[in-house]
Amino acid sequence: MKKWEKCKLIFNEGVKRIVNEGQSAYPLVRLVIPYEDNERRNYNIQNKTMIDLYIKCLGIDKTSLTAQRLRNWRNPEALKRNGVKFSQTIAGDFPKVVENVITTQLNRETSDMTIGHINTQLDKLSKATNKEERGEVVMWMLSNLSPIEQKWMIRVILKDMKIGIKYQNVLRFLGGQNAIEHY
Repeated sequence: MKKWEKCKLIFNEGVKRIVNEGQSAYPLVRLVIPYEDNERRNYNIQNKTMIDLYIKCLGIDKTSLTAQRLRNWRNPEALKRNGVKFSQTIAGDFPKVVENVITTQLNRETSDMTIGHINTQLDKLSKATNKEERGEVVMWMLSNLSPIEQKWMIRVILKDMKIGIKYQNVLRFLGGQNAIEHY
């Protein structure tokens, strides 16, 4: 898929119309290209911390099969031994492994959370100074987001969206050359 087509998919005509009417697409843009978000502090969270937080918030034993699935997220053979379907295709993609694991834990396909809700939680996470405060955000995610929404929120937190769009393309799509010059 070409970059322009990806932008069209993410920023549909409704979003483009809102931008042309003078409203800001910034709350959405900062989620799509989180590595360019200089307003929000770094989360200081890596995969290992996320694993520990999920194990704690899910209330599972550290030696359980579910915990092993999370800890072995890079290893397709270990994932397969621990019962993960499609282990070859998701191994090495931590957010996808989390989605796979929590799909069995949660019975929620969608949520009514908005971009505003997500950004509020990400702001809380960026200001968190300890594991308990970070755990509150993960608990919120588990309580309010579907597994696929959690996958994407983890991608934002890790600042690795895996969508192959650079901020210049997003800005050019939304506002033409002027948007790039203003950024």
